[in-house]
Amino acid sequence: MAASSKFIDTQKGEWAALAYPIEIVTESGLNKYQIAAGGDLQEASRIRLDARAKGFPDAFIAAYQNGARISMDEAKKLLSLE
Repeated sequence: MAASSKFIDTQKGEWAALAYPIEIVTESGLNKYQIAAGGDLQEASRIRLDARAKGFPDAFIAAYQNGARISMDEAKKLLSLE
């Protein structure tokens, strides 16, 4: 959703319009604000569209495995195996 070296109050502005819990992950001095969608790509796609409609035009889907970011192609392969 966003990355910033400063704290963002996710209870105000366009953030308050989101119906999903926001996770804050700190990496390399940046606070990364994201929504966890579990392992469901369709749900992640719906959330991305909703976030874009609510003021986050650059919202995108990022995939993680065991805490490490992976490519979407790798994520799709892993999901098809389950």
